Amino acid sequence: MERPTIGWRQLLGSVNVRDFIDIVRGELGMIGSMFRQGVAAVPRLPFGPLVFLGFWLLAVLRLALLVVVVAVFGTAILIISAVRGATRAAGGGPSA
Repeated sequence: MERPTIGWRQLLGSVNVRDFIDIVRGELGMIGSMFRQGVAAVPRLPFGPLVFLGFWLLAVLRLALLVVVVAVFGTAILIISAVRGATRAAGGGPSA
């Protein structure tokens, strides 16, 4: 049985900048939640300060990885969107 694969035309048609922005916005919300949980853990002794440090280190790591993802995938999505727009403007692709 042959597995269905996505080709370049399907990839160009399925990339959506708004969806990518929503994903990044959701991840930023989760990172902010980790920062808040870290601050809330500080007064809980004896492990509160360690939990605080752990949450903040994980949040900073997630933020750094998010920056890399936005740089790499965001650039790729913008390029794909530009190619798709140029193809539509030239009359070579679907208008939907």
